[in-house]
Amino acid sequence: MHREGDGDAVLPSGSAPVLSSIQAFGGCNRRPGPRVWRVRRSAVGLLALMSMLVGCVPSLEAREEFRRPVPADIPPLPAMVVLDASGSMKADDAPGVRFEAAQAAVRTLADALEPGHEIGLLAYGTGTGSSDEEAAEGCQDVSTVVPFGALDAPSFVAEVDDLAPSGYTPIGLALERAVESLPQDGERAVVLVSDGLDTCASEGLGPEPCELAEGLPEGVTVHAVGFKITGELEAREQLDCIAAATGGLSLDASNARLLRTRLLAAFDPGRAGNSLQPGEYRGVEPGMTVAEVRSVVEDLPDVATAGEVEVRYVDCTLIFRDGVVQRIVPTTDDVRTVDGVGVGDDVAEALDLYADGGSTPQVEGDTVALPADGAAGTGFEITFDGPVSAGVPTGSITRIVLCLCAPGGAPPVRVINPFDADGSVGSQWQVSDERGTRLAGGEGDVLTGGGFGPSPHGVGPDTYYLGASADSAHACWGMPQDAYAVLCMVDPWSTELRQLSLEAPLPRVQAADDAWPLGIELEDGSRWAARNGGAWGGRDDDLIPIYYCVDECPSTDLYVLADGSGTSTMLEEDDGWYVLVGEIGDIAKEYPAPKKVRVSEVRYIG
Repeated sequence: MHREGDGDAVLPSGSAPVLSSIQAFGGCNRRPGPRVWRVRRSAVGLLALMSMLVGCVPSLEAREEFRRPVPADIPPLPAMVVLDASGSMKADDAPGVRFEAAQAAVRTLADALEPGHEIGLLAYGTGTGSSDEEAAEGCQDVSTVVPFGALDAPSFVAEVDDLAPSGYTPIGLALERAVESLPQDGERAVVLVSDGLDTCASEGLGPEPCELAEGLPEGVTVHAVGFKITGELEAREQLDCIAAATGGLSLDASNARLLRTRLLAAFDPGRAGNSLQPGEYRGVEPGMTVAEVRSVVEDLPDVATAGEVEVRYVDCTLIFRDGVVQRIVPTTDDVRTVDGVGVGDDVAEALDLYADGGSTPQVEGDTVALPADGAAGTGFEITFDGPVSAGVPTGSITRIVLCLCAPGGAPPVRVINPFDADGSVGSQWQVSDERGTRLAGGEGDVLTGGGFGPSPHGVGPDTYYLGASADSAHACWGMPQDAYAVLCMVDPWSTELRQLSLEAPLPRVQAADDAWPLGIELEDGSRWAARNGGAWGGRDDDLIPIYYCVDECPSTDLYVLADGSGTSTMLEEDDGWYVLVGEIGDIAKEYPAPKKVRVSEVRYIG
């Protein structure tokens, strides 16, 4: 059985009674330096694997492309560009060939920089092919295209235009060579553009990029621009790691237009850090829990873990629902996205950048939702002042909100945690230490045998499964204030917790690598909990039961099914994620074909 990956909290609307509360605070302690624009793993594998869904109607495709003015005040920081020219850059999906999009982005950069800006460019993958026989040579294939020195834009562009993609991806070696090309002291930068994972380090044919980045000299910052890597989890993690090690930006670009704007942003990290980014604003990310926000903002006031709370932060409002950031609403008109789109601009410019597929953008009244970071489930909610013509918004932008509102694609994810910031159990939870029939076995409230380990549904540390399957203790938390007790939940939608005592304190555990949802809700309102052991029957088509219904059930004979051969429980389609719901029983009996039902929410513990 395939288990969906780990996840951060993304809550659906209407998940709890609204507590109308507005809180404000002033000073803040944000992380030093440019904060990494990391992918929120939003952390189910289904989010990490989903393709960013972007769209606009055909009438926009025929319109001449908007060309945003490039910034005229990019700081003259000495820099080396490292350009991916590996074989994968031949792919024709940018739209157009990826490498041609990268060459166009470099031309835009050269036009934006002042003459004499100290810059150079390396490329990897231009000198060999990508066959297995060429691995050793290909993993040394890093060439200096433009030596470090004062920028001569025409010459710089001509050298880049002569390149052709072909070989391997020795990112680690390329970073090492780029740093060697820069001055040996002072502030300097490396800007990496890559569409994939280092293909050499894992074979022992080159330095490991993250380890190399961690050991770079003081003053060197690496900014990473991932191109067309949505769904490439390892590649995204590697680029994030490289940037994080040096305090740099990690930016993703899903199309050729965004590659140009984000390469420019990497050359102006100060401005980018103060922009509305697809994954964050001023260090706060949609999907963060209260505890995560508090790690960025030390003087965050108390935030209720149930209902909706608004908190004023610097020049924006953070909107929490059930203790998780849902929306970041700038309160000033001069905030712009990292791509330069802001209040007062033509809404068509936002469509041009963020909606380049073939479907109609999602418009409600005077607001359009556009994808920001597909893997994180975030979107830009853009309000406009013109009419909607043939489904397309017109007029000027009046507000931009960053939210957990990516159009289409993955369902919202909720991560459940019963503890407040001080380690106490939240007031909305009811704790019982009485033995229930679902927690059978053992003496008193001591668990039976069966061992312990990370909960298969946990996406944070210190979430456990305990005992045997009959104990139904597969979603438990260690008690912060009592090493000999745990809290366990059985029903993912119940606020009742079972407190169990332990014979010895549990060692700390990290999140499971292959966590899968404890519960899922379907668009018909039915709610389903993860199966936990037992003999449940089957079908003659090899589908097996994986979730049973606990609320608003269409029938007691139905189960959410998965392919016993190990394929994904959830099916990705253009308009969302689906599961198969069908009958089980006699494995030799032929049952009706399962029904495909859309998923509206998934739940983990964390």
